[in-house]
Amino acid sequence: RDQYDRPIVGHVNFCPGQLVRTDLAADVDKLLPVAVHELLHALGFSAESWALFRYDDGTPRTPRDEDGLPMLVETTCVDG
Repeated sequence: RDQYDRPIVGHVNFCPGQLVRTDLAADVDKLLPVAVHELLHALGFSAESWALFRYDDGTPRTPRDEDGLPMLVETTCVDG
């Protein structure tokens, strides 16, 4: 991540052995949504990244600890 917590590198791996099929058009219809989903993760859209989002002026939206990371909050479930 850069100084504003934005991802600077992403990686999506496709298994070529799984792409060699007789009905490639049907596979593309199934794989395209998966590829878009994984690319969005590579761009920083994941549950872990929500706490890293910032306001337009660059200040963090969540409180940070001395390392500059979002503080962990311990919670207890009331039903177990």
